[in-house]
Amino acid sequence: MRPPLVFAGASGRIGGKGTAATFVRRCRRKRQMPVLNISDIKLKAVIVGAIVDNVGTIAVMLFLMTALASQGISQEEVFARMKSPSGLLLNLIIGLGCTFLGGYVAGRMAGRSEVLHGALVAGAGMVLALLWREGGLPLWYDIIGFAGMLPAGMLGGYIAQQRRKSGDDVD
Repeated sequence: MRPPLVFAGASGRIGGKGTAATFVRRCRRKRQMPVLNISDIKLKAVIVGAIVDNVGTIAVMLFLMTALASQGISQEEVFARMKSPSGLLLNLIIGLGCTFLGGYVAGRMAGRSEVLHGALVAGAGMVLALLWREGGLPLWYDIIGFAGMLPAGMLGGYIAQQRRKSGDDVD
């Protein structure tokens, strides 16, 4: 038999004894811990958010590359500029911005658990980034890109959640 655990009460004093499961039940009753049901996840919202993220990133990057090429810059020079530190930084900003947008779209479509949906969009983006990863990129690029994806997607979901809670719908 496990020894009982002692938890602090709301006043901060050491309160009654109980098991960890009792503590979790008490916290859930007080709504201190969110309850996650798999049925809260709307797969369609996650898929659409991931499409917005990836297609948006590719579309903006193609637009920028086309704009450079239309200035008479050779294709080799365009690719060299995109792989320069400033080009990679621009790619990070665009990619993380599109992840934010994808998380926002997924959160708005889901209408609940918006932050979770944003995180799932970012997770899908991470998987796709690993599958399509291009070799020869600097380590800092990968670290910043992967470290920023989850917060960017979750922030998009959080903004969607705040818009829903405030009733600020533009629909």
